[in-house]
Amino acid sequence: FDLFDTTQDRWVWRRYLTNNPVREELAQVLDKLVEQATSRRYQSAAEVLQDLQPTQPLAAAIAVSLPPTPAVQMTLPLALAKPAPKPSFTLSKRPPAATKPKPPAPRSSLVPVPSPKKPATRAKSLSWQCVQRLSGLGKVQAIALTPDGKLLAGMSGNAIHLWEVPSGQPLRKLVGHFDMVQTIALSPKGSLLASGSFDKTIRLWHLPTGQRLGVLTLHTDTVLAIAFSPDGKLAASSSLHDVIRLWEVETGQEKMTLAGHTGRVDSLAFSADGKILLSGSADTTLKLWDLNTQSEIRTLSGHTQLVSAAVLSPDGKTIASSSWDGTIKLWSWSTRKEKRSLTGHIGRVGTCTFSPDSKILISGGDTVKLWNARSGKEIETLVGHTNLVTAISLSADGQTLVTGSWDGTIAIWQLTDRETV
Repeated sequence: FDLFDTTQDRWVWRRYLTNNPVREELAQVLDKLVEQATSRRYQSAAEVLQDLQPTQPLAAAIAVSLPPTPAVQMTLPLALAKPAPKPSFTLSKRPPAATKPKPPAPRSSLVPVPSPKKPATRAKSLSWQCVQRLSGLGKVQAIALTPDGKLLAGMSGNAIHLWEVPSGQPLRKLVGHFDMVQTIALSPKGSLLASGSFDKTIRLWHLPTGQRLGVLTLHTDTVLAIAFSPDGKLAASSSLHDVIRLWEVETGQEKMTLAGHTGRVDSLAFSADGKILLSGSADTTLKLWDLNTQSEIRTLSGHTQLVSAAVLSPDGKTIASSSWDGTIKLWSWSTRKEKRSLTGHIGRVGTCTFSPDSKILISGGDTVKLWNARSGKEIETLVGHTNLVTAISLSADGQTLVTGSWDGTIAIWQLTDRETV
């Protein structure tokens, strides 16, 4: 058997240790010792020992590093070893002598001693670190992370792959589409997955078992986007040359259609109350739809090229949109007006999403960028992908971030502490 899988560009030796499991800490050390890229390997034996020995109190660390002190035995002379004889007389107690108070030191002799300087304290800040990279997938167009951050779904060709997070261990493959998968979406609870394909169908899967639940033939062309309502009872989907369709998840029956865009619709999102649908299109606009009246509320204009993503912040106050024109725009939900435009990516921006607390906006283009959603200030840039980043998914606790790219890789990132002076 082979311990290295060339299709995934990673070591897979753990698969063959079913009867002799290795602790996860040791397994991570072994993986890092045989990393393909030398820059990601250990640079010294001290680093290996540090990871092998968990952090311990300072006193314990010192006790381990110092050799034990040999016991010293002392033999006393015989005369000293015998107890001293008791005296034949008694001592009477003398009253304590009166002590004279010491004169105060003259003022001129008092020299102020400067207090020692405290060492510079190190403040801890959070930073994202890539902990796993999945490769050999072809152009990655869509990914989805379960709310608990433990399971990742991603498309590769005409199949959907499932991996364990953060280890990246493959779990199963969902096969059924006859052409390339273009989009995937998870239900709010994370148990149901919907996939849309170039084969014009939507397929529903039970994620825990991988069982296919149904096939929907609602569209006449490639399915580009799917979104679930907050209660998971309704879903919306769009196609290359078709209207937006809304349908019941349980029955697959179509409930309504929304027409108004003059180009393909690449992005869909529901409001928190499920009453409004947001869409982003290749006609460079975003539209808000009232699902009760099945009519358009407002068109948001400002982009000059295809809108690749349109999302609502979890707190319901802001709309964010990314575009192939190289910008990310923030819009007020209450006024439906543009608040600011963010620039910093080189070339197209392929996707964007909010953090669970709505404070951070994450965008994908030539790199992955994190922005302060209120001020628009750039916070951090994550590098590693070599082509357009088209998909971003974040766990519900905001601690795990997954990015997918046209470079054929999926990167798993986690928040880590970083000390700064």
